[in-house]
Amino acid sequence: MDNILEYLAQRGLLGHFSPFACKNGEAILLQGEVPEWACLLTEGEAVVRTLDPDGFSAILYRYRPGEIFGDLEVVCRRRVITTVFAAGDCRGYRIGGEALLALLRRDAGLSLRLYEKTARQQLDQSLERAGAKGKTVAVRLAALLLASADEQGVVTLPKQEMADALFTTLRSVHRALQQLEQAGLVRSGRRAVTLLSQEELAALTA
Repeated sequence: MDNILEYLAQRGLLGHFSPFACKNGEAILLQGEVPEWACLLTEGEAVVRTLDPDGFSAILYRYRPGEIFGDLEVVCRRRVITTVFAAGDCRGYRIGGEALLALLRRDAGLSLRLYEKTARQQLDQSLERAGAKGKTVAVRLAALLLASADEQGVVTLPKQEMADALFTTLRSVHRALQQLEQAGLVRSGRRAVTLLSQEELAALTA
């Protein structure tokens, strides 16, 4: 299914939204507040951060262009659980709760897309956390590297994106890579990770 931004543009519904812009590090939605707006990104990224077990900041979720957030809180008049920050300068559109509800009542396609978005996020996070239970970062990283490698066994996924995918910190990823490298399973460079023994990595994740 196409993303929400494309759908709104195709249906001529963006006129119900107003533009917004945020600088890097600014809060878009504040924890503990009932937001006035749901926000739809068109440029840049926004992130939800949490603390990992070591007390370091980790990205819990990353919003990219075409994604909407704050819609559930606006519609349900609930407080924001975790602050959403601009990750770099970002732009987009926003819409108030009453206007969003009116659109949802009139447009079943938009309602379906918002429902699909929420369901997908919840399922992805539930599966990731269930898979991570009882496993070290190194073991989870080994599985991610195997899934991301090309035919030559090279992984070009940025390390920050590895951390995001594993719901952990960049520091933890670097530490896990060192462990795998010391075991002779990978060779880690600035721009890529080369798998030296895919069989042993697979055995580690079994």
